[in-house]
Amino acid sequence: ANRVVFRQGEVGTSWYIIVSGSVNVLVSAPGKTEDSIVVATKVAGEGFGELALVNDAPRAASILTACPCVLLRVEKVDYNRILRFVHNKEQKEKVFFLRKVPIFVHFTYGNLTAIANVMTMRTYSVGSYVITEGTPINKMHFVKSGKCEILKTLRLSNGATVQVPLGTLENGEYIGEAGVLCD
Repeated sequence: ANRVVFRQGEVGTSWYIIVSGSVNVLVSAPGKTEDSIVVATKVAGEGFGELALVNDAPRAASILTACPCVLLRVEKVDYNRILRFVHNKEQKEKVFFLRKVPIFVHFTYGNLTAIANVMTMRTYSVGSYVITEGTPINKMHFVKSGKCEILKTLRLSNGATVQVPLGTLENGEYIGEAGVLCD
């Protein structure tokens, strides 16, 4: 316990994953290391230290073990290799999905890859809104899996509102193309 893993301001050379135990994340005002405050605690299964690797910047915080810990240390070169692998896998998954979307069937692999590079994947829980009525649409939304219900809010003569289903989007279907094309 109370062992320093790294200090705020040091050069970042590794990413860490906590196998067991926990660590405290401490931040201090520049030049005042004795006044560090605990801003977070990380536990088994969580990682830390990637910020300095990704941004090529000094460590933004100090890490101090809170109890006996087992840490997995991943050097920067290996961390970057892992990131490339994950990015390539996600990109291939996106291109594979886009190939099945009817409006993209005639697109080249290069064009699909370009779209995949700017495309983000999000998971929505049941009952959450993807787009809210009246909000400007500035991106297309594709259904990769599951179903998405399209609802219209109507105001009744007594002032109450009711949501009326207009349709359902399923795998490979999309909404928002008019907002993107007309922008």
